[in-house]
Amino acid sequence: MLTLQEKDDTKTPDSNRSYPLTGEMEDFFCRVIEKKKENAAYFGDTYQENEYVFTWDGGRPFAPDFVYHHFTRLIKKYGRPGFTFHNLRHSTASILYEQGWHPKDIQEWLGHADFYTTMNIYTHLDKCHRAEKAHALDEILHIPSMAGRSSSSAVDGANHSADKAANDR
Repeated sequence: MLTLQEKDDTKTPDSNRSYPLTGEMEDFFCRVIEKKKENAAYFGDTYQENEYVFTWDGGRPFAPDFVYHHFTRLIKKYGRPGFTFHNLRHSTASILYEQGWHPKDIQEWLGHADFYTTMNIYTHLDKCHRAEKAHALDEILHIPSMAGRSSSSAVDGANHSADKAANDR
């Protein structure tokens, strides 16, 4: 016999939060709710009414670990062993950061009480992003490329750039 457990509480009071839906997600949820209404009409008295959005066609709620197990099968199918459901939080933080979200907004989106948790544990900068930042720093400092130059001429060029920057101030 399968027993379902509902979780009516969250880890912290701040964990109970709401998010605005994108237009695409709103359309998706409306279609799911419409399909539930169609299923209720089709199954009639045998349909299991409940407050869950995602159910089997007959209204029976998914088992609590259904999504986790389905996710695990997909991870294996697509060759990503070791990638966990929880890794999605890390990926979300990193993607939002890469898209230019302010770290404080990411903290609130993930529901972290502490800003440093978000930035030190959940946000992973990729190598490409670091290379872009290094290039931007080169542009700011006006450091000439050393390609095709002797090291003394590159140093002279760097000194000239530094002198020019100092004179521009």
